[in-house]
Amino acid sequence: MKVRIFSALTIQEAMNQVKNSLGRDAIILHTRKFRKGGIGGFFGHEMVEVMAAVDNIPPPVKPAAPKNSGLPVKSLIREKPKLSETFSAEKPPQETKPLTGRPEIKIPAALEPLTVPHIIAEKPDHLVSDDLRNEITGMKQMLEQLLTKSKTVPSNPWYDYLIKREILPAYAEQLLQGLPYSLSMLSKNPEASKKLLYERLLGYFKNTGGIQTLDFGCKKIALIGPTGVGKTTTLAKLAARFKMERGLRVAFITADTYRIAAVEQLKTYANLLDIPLEVVYSPAEMRAAISDFADRQLILIDTAGRSQYNDTQMQELKNLLAADDKIESHLVMSATTKHQDAADIVDRFAVCDAENIIFTKIDEARNIGTLFNIMYQFPGLSISYITNGQDVPDDLEPANATKLAEMLLRD
Repeated sequence: MKVRIFSALTIQEAMNQVKNSLGRDAIILHTRKFRKGGIGGFFGHEMVEVMAAVDNIPPPVKPAAPKNSGLPVKSLIREKPKLSETFSAEKPPQETKPLTGRPEIKIPAALEPLTVPHIIAEKPDHLVSDDLRNEITGMKQMLEQLLTKSKTVPSNPWYDYLIKREILPAYAEQLLQGLPYSLSMLSKNPEASKKLLYERLLGYFKNTGGIQTLDFGCKKIALIGPTGVGKTTTLAKLAARFKMERGLRVAFITADTYRIAAVEQLKTYANLLDIPLEVVYSPAEMRAAISDFADRQLILIDTAGRSQYNDTQMQELKNLLAADDKIESHLVMSATTKHQDAADIVDRFAVCDAENIIFTKIDEARNIGTLFNIMYQFPGLSISYITNGQDVPDDLEPANATKLAEMLLRD
């Protein structure tokens, strides 16, 4: 039996080498992946190694029965083990449903080691039957078909790069789908490859560029969201920006009566900025306060933090905002929130018709993969602002797709 090892950039290239060198009857004994070279250990070539063997022994000859053995000939030849005992076949692909709602076929790992058939090692080659040879050849061809159909995205070095930035695997695969990522391009010019990924990201960070005020009339903005995400501080930053930098007439309304400290905090900001403030407890009082501030160009409304899992609180918030159908709701969410919690927040606060998100605490987030995940999962949403600190009004800026993509890809 002739055994050789082949190396190539892809499994298909390696299998072609096996066919060309050993022929179609070659048996695959082992496969593995390894990296070769690279830049800082990151952009190395991903190689495939295949160990194959071929039988070069003459056709089998039936051995003569031994003399005076006292045993029948059949007892000297071990019974051929069943194929199911020597091989571990992969289960067929299972159809799963990713988070995006798009059907996706999950294929087994491309380089799952193939169990070496013990019969080859334990029996002389001339005792291997033609039937078993055919079965082994059929198994090899089935393996080749699986490898040919396997996904290639996870072998892209940028896939691991995105996963480390907390982008969900299913979204990372979709993001990289169709992008060229030849190994030579990655190793020789990684920045060019990174630019292609950067340009792809831009399309997912939909943003409004901030609050757009009206030329005539009053713009009404309400900040909603869970507790502890910085709604009151963000409201003060917005007020300072629009009054101090743009000279608009601004007013405050707060419905955050659950926390006395919240009302006092907003009163402090109102006094510093010379902005009128009204406290409301019901939808009727909300309508009255909005009417009182009809001459203002911008009304900023603070609401109490609500648990997305408390249906009663969510209904109260919905009723409060229904006091005026012109109120534009902005969902405030911390960039440090884990994806599943963030998705639940967006889903449950949807009863308030919020089409905009303000991401706070960008400076506290190790990665901003959550921002991408949310924008990918909820394409109808836009990012209006991001905040990156506690300073009023400095640590607030309108969302910008270019900057967000750069932040996601920063090293």
